[in-house]
Amino acid sequence: MYKTRIVNFTIAGLAALSACATASRPEVFAREEATMISAEPRIAGGVIAGKNDFKFIAFVHGQVSDTDGSSCTGSLIGPNVVLTAGHCVYTSSGSMYMTSQMNVAFTHTKPTTMSDFTGPAVKEIIVNPNFNRSTLSNDLALIILESDIPSDIATPVKIYTGAITTSTPLTAAGFGITNPSDSSSVSPNLMKVDLVAGTTNYCKSIWSSFDPSKLICTNGAAGKDTCSGDSGGPLATRINNGNDIVLAGITSFAPVTTNNPDGLCAQAGSTGYYVHANYYIDWIAKQAKLDVKSISAANTTSSDSSSDNNSDDDSDVGSNLDGGDNSSINNIYYAHTEFDSNSDSDSSAAPSLVANKKALSTAALGLVAIGIATLF
Repeated sequence: MYKTRIVNFTIAGLAALSACATASRPEVFAREEATMISAEPRIAGGVIAGKNDFKFIAFVHGQVSDTDGSSCTGSLIGPNVVLTAGHCVYTSSGSMYMTSQMNVAFTHTKPTTMSDFTGPAVKEIIVNPNFNRSTLSNDLALIILESDIPSDIATPVKIYTGAITTSTPLTAAGFGITNPSDSSSVSPNLMKVDLVAGTTNYCKSIWSSFDPSKLICTNGAAGKDTCSGDSGGPLATRINNGNDIVLAGITSFAPVTTNNPDGLCAQAGSTGYYVHANYYIDWIAKQAKLDVKSISAANTTSSDSSSDNNSDDDSDVGSNLDGGDNSSINNIYYAHTEFDSNSDSDSSAAPSLVANKKALSTAALGLVAIGIATLF
């Protein structure tokens, strides 16, 4: 049964998150939007997504108080199961959100108040047991809803089980700033952007702990990228002669590099890293109580490439989510969390994420209550 839960939350709060200026640089930018973190610009150089694009998109919002909350994106992968980034279900203090503190909306435009969250309540939050908040490794979580989502509201997306190469067409989607240098250029519509995977060598040159079985990276072309508030959102591809859209990755983070010390989105070398969904498909299916076959898809009209994900056999080309396209489906947000590009993403000794924490007063934001905050 659908139920509406009202919390202090305004569209101004959403917009303000996007307008936050970059604060002290963390080691890795997690891509979620927040009030306690300096939210970076989101999809730039993009276009509005078509009305029928990304029918599985979910707007994921967590809120502890008027000044502590976060907004991310997710993908409906089962009748009542949303797949998102692991860091999206944590509060700024490092604790997991309670189910009563999270809301999910399947909409075509950005919510303006909490009354817009008219869907089912969150029943359960399941984080991958190997998720590391300090390194953002294994960065995925499932949000189980109290009831199924009607097919006229949203349609589950399947997880792509084929190879990802630099020839694989990739598209990321999200809501937010369309110009990385203008924090006020927030789009009210879902944006999309076409990206290209980087080769294994390229991805490792930016993030030495890159594992092509667990992650997908893009090749950092200037002008296109995913950014703040888009965490947890889809990196999608099309199969069967372009007739079917499937989920390849989950928006996660972008390392800070020498060429981009401020970790700005859509700059040359601003390389996004995405959780490779297929690697975790067995865990996802088990936790969601779904059959692997029911949530997976491969290309049936042409043979998949036998080369490895992010194969170095393909040309090294790429782009990111700023510079994307605009859509009229759901809302997407994500933030950048920065890591030292030479640190071991699975090492407990790796520096912890400092999520650009710049505390923002409600006065500075021009709000009485802000409905989105930081994950870290």
